Amino acid sequence: ARAVSDAWDKATGGHSDEGSLLTLFLTMATGSAPKTLLTEKTAATLIKKIRKSGLKVELATDFIAEHAPVQYHDDYLALWQDFIEDAQSTLQSDMDYQLHDALSLLRRECNVKA
Repeated sequence: ARAVSDAWDKATGGHSDEGSLLTLFLTMATGSAPKTLLTEKTAATLIKKIRKSGLKVELATDFIAEHAPVQYHDDYLALWQDFIEDAQSTLQSDMDYQLHDALSLLRRECNVKA
């Protein structure tokens, strides 16, 4: 058996930095096409989608459990769960009309190119 599944390779594009992984997990949890890099525009669209439809955290959790390299399972699950604990209220906040807080959070934690 290979250490890394083809699905993991394809989804991550070979990236293993935290920003890329969090971007990937977040896009999965919104039901969007999996990406490891967002533009400002796609980041804003993602936030609007989260506010409209919520997050399905388990979609990313299941993907990690099924496809991530076994030796990193716990690390990646912890990375994702910590991020969600910290980020969910900001990402879903109705008070942040201009998306400023949510966008700056994604710029800080995820992989967003200007």
